[in-house]
Amino acid sequence: LNIAFSQGFNWQFNSRFPNLNPKLFLALQSDYSILSNSGAIAYNEGSFSCCEFSNGNGSQFSYGLGAEYWYFDEAALLISINLNSIDANFSDKRQIPRREYYLVTNYELAAKLMFINFELAIKQRIPNTFFYVGLSLKSNTFISSTLKFDEIKDSETPANDPFQNRYNIQNANISNFNTMNFAVGIFFGYDFSLLEGIYLSPNFEYYIPISSLLIDSDWFSYGTKFKIKILKNL
Repeated sequence: LNIAFSQGFNWQFNSRFPNLNPKLFLALQSDYSILSNSGAIAYNEGSFSCCEFSNGNGSQFSYGLGAEYWYFDEAALLISINLNSIDANFSDKRQIPRREYYLVTNYELAAKLMFINFELAIKQRIPNTFFYVGLSLKSNTFISSTLKFDEIKDSETPANDPFQNRYNIQNANISNFNTMNFAVGIFFGYDFSLLEGIYLSPNFEYYIPISSLLIDSDWFSYGTKFKIKILKNL
């Protein structure tokens, strides 16, 4: 006689009715992402259009709450809400002609962003294992941004150039942020049973954007994420 337990864990909450194992779980979760940013971010100083940021890097840290509902023995629906904090950095090199040489500078943008993330996902166990794969759809609601623009003298510029090594550009700006942006992801992980009704579920995910972070410019953020969450039956 073969008995299928929900989630695949051999939990027996009732000796007479083992099929009464829980199907709904609540989660505490946190994740860290390494970001790759690309696009065509128009940058201006007041009314003066200066240059364009195209490639950058960054990181994201998130924490929040989630839930899993096992609608089949080895398949679950996931939902979560998280607070996302993003650090992103861009650089663009420019040459300004002098009388006998070029002043070579790097325009740099350091951005700190906050979003509320809402996520829906499905996950499927690999048969007869605790490994799983899944797909996710994410929506991010913009909360706030802090932008810092610097112009930095490059080492290619002669040392006697009077331009200071770093100059903070106070009146610089980029396009406004979209109220919402969207992304999709694919992930894989493993479920560890800790105690009856409690398990740990770490996973790795790669996600790609399907809309820009900005209204009038392109800013797309790709991420490689490590997530860990602990779940308890409800």
